[in-house]
Amino acid sequence: ENIAQIIILNSGGLPGGLGLNGHPGLPGAKGYQGDVGEPGLGGGQSEPGRKGEMGK
Repeated sequence: ENIAQIIILNSGGLPGGLGLNGHPGLPGAKGYQGDVGEPGLGGGQSEPGRKGEMGK
């Protein structure tokens, strides 16, 4: 379990969710290096992933 957790913590954040009808996409998931969220549909914008803490 600890090894899997470390891999998750050290991987990049998941892309943000897609926004509908101009609404913002969901923020990118937490990761060691957060990836930028994907653009939302209908002009919505996703927030970048948040930088997570390094696995111990």
